[in-house]
Amino acid sequence: MNIENKELLDRVCSILGEHMRTERMIESVKGLVSKVEQLQKDNLMFRSQNLELKFSQRRSLLNKTLQENVELLQKLEIANKRIEFLEGLRTTK
Repeated sequence: MNIENKELLDRVCSILGEHMRTERMIESVKGLVSKVEQLQKDNLMFRSQNLELKFSQRRSLLNKTLQENVELLQKLEIANKRIEFLEGLRTTK
């Protein structure tokens, strides 16, 4: 093999090596892009679940507050009836 052919062969091997490295880099980038896309989907799902959880927690807190208000109203009604009864006893004397 003459020197020109060897240099040409070395050049072809070098270009082929560069091409192979480039292909591996492309595949690596594709893998990274795929991971980023999955993370974005997971993030959206997490945000959605987080908002739903917050909504559920707020609804639960509102229901608890409503129940407490109903109980207080019932106690006030009982206290009001007692006051009316006591006032009725005082006025009948």
